[in-house]
Amino acid sequence: MKLLRFIPLLLLLTGCAKSASLSDEPDTPGESVAVTFSITPRTQPAATPGVAGDDPEYMKEWTVVFVNQGTVMAVATRPDGTQDAVSAEQVSVELPRGRYTAYGFANLTLQELEALTGTITVGQAAPDFAAANYDLAAKWNASKFIPMSGKLDFTVTTHLEQQYAIEVVRLVAKMRLRLSNASKRDIAIKSFKLGPVGTGAVPLMHGDMSAPVITQADTVPVTVSATAALTAQTGTASLDVYLHESNAAIHPTGHFHLALTLRRGDRTEDDTINMMLTDLTSFYRNDFIIVPIALTDVDLRVAAHAYPPIGGLPPSVERRNEEEFYVKFQSSGLFEISSEAYDAYTGLPLDGAIQSYSIDAIDAPTDFFQTTPAIDATTGEIVGEMGNVSGTATIRLTYQVKLPVDTHVIRTFKRTLYLIRS
Repeated sequence: MKLLRFIPLLLLLTGCAKSASLSDEPDTPGESVAVTFSITPRTQPAATPGVAGDDPEYMKEWTVVFVNQGTVMAVATRPDGTQDAVSAEQVSVELPRGRYTAYGFANLTLQELEALTGTITVGQAAPDFAAANYDLAAKWNASKFIPMSGKLDFTVTTHLEQQYAIEVVRLVAKMRLRLSNASKRDIAIKSFKLGPVGTGAVPLMHGDMSAPVITQADTVPVTVSATAALTAQTGTASLDVYLHESNAAIHPTGHFHLALTLRRGDRTEDDTINMMLTDLTSFYRNDFIIVPIALTDVDLRVAAHAYPPIGGLPPSVERRNEEEFYVKFQSSGLFEISSEAYDAYTGLPLDGAIQSYSIDAIDAPTDFFQTTPAIDATTGEIVGEMGNVSGTATIRLTYQVKLPVDTHVIRTFKRTLYLIRS
């Protein structure tokens, strides 16, 4: 589930002079025309089905460079000393009649822009804006205004009321975790981690947003310190982060992994919820991704069955914390261990929630098992056979769980079984 939202810079050019046809316009500038342009960051509502919201951006600085046949003909910047960020502003400039490419930049001063592209001087050759790069951390500092860029090919004629629009898009993507607490306990959010996220330089100009290409030489997991308090069963919160454009294809699973650290109720220890964002394989500059996450009391439980010799006792299962189960066997013989996802608040099973699970490792004394435990492809149970050796074996498991209320992510659960033969 991904939402692409462009934040355009609306450049309205209004010429005031005699009328002329476009076929009469030369490639080189002719007589000057007084032009007024309005710059407006435009927002759009979130298009995610069932999710409302918008994504406003504002301008602290802006620069527009007008180029004709490779030569800078004019440079318009926000007036010095302007303090407030704005969503709209008007400026007038004299532009000779002719065909142009306008390069627009928001939240970059002219000095910052020249540090990336080289000197920009009216009457001199224009820098190669397409070759310029902007070095980005994996996570953008949310306290700073976001740089944006775009370009437009247009013609200044002597027609009245000429209007042109140049779109500029953010150099970073925006992700919003939209959290809801459906559990029976209050929840305090501490932080979250997302990866893999790209690092390094990105092209200053966005190119073709209809067919974007991500090139990232390096990736890191991004950790975001984010606090929020969600009351039991009704609490909601949104956590925003701005990220370098990234592609999950470089991860072995092909998905982004999200780890949410939180504390439930009056507990003194933090929990971490691990999940994969199954509907998101990449995101680009200017994307606005909303990830709804329902925090529930989902849990896992196991049951053991054995077929001991005549007179043997059935196994017992003891849970000592949220991630460990102790299964005690009194004798040798065949056994089965089944797993079930359930709602810890109601106690009801969540049928079909376990998508898959795997045995990550088995550590057992020599000859502890007559038949090494494995997952039966038909029943989904762990089946094996106990030997006559006393001791303890460890089986580490990973579960992939999808919840009915939160079907766009698959949650990862780690559990450990201790099989004890007395």
